[in-house]
Amino acid sequence: MSEDTARQWGLFISKAIRDTEPTNFSEPGLFLVRPDGTLFSAVLHTTPFHRHHFADVMEAIDMIRARDYPPRGDV
Repeated sequence: MSEDTARQWGLFISKAIRDTEPTNFSEPGLFLVRPDGTLFSAVLHTTPFHRHHFADVMEAIDMIRARDYPPRGDV
């Protein structure tokens, strides 16, 4: 993904600390978007070490759907 797109999503941008890394790159983020296009959840990381396992994400989505669990942090 381009740096511009990463910034539009609000991802953190890092500078290379090794010659093998791109000059600038985005840190990971996970966005759960409802079918109607509204954002359900956003998780942004400042380091590359917190990547979610796909099975865990799918388990969470199954729970959200089964319990009609609402998003939080809306105050």
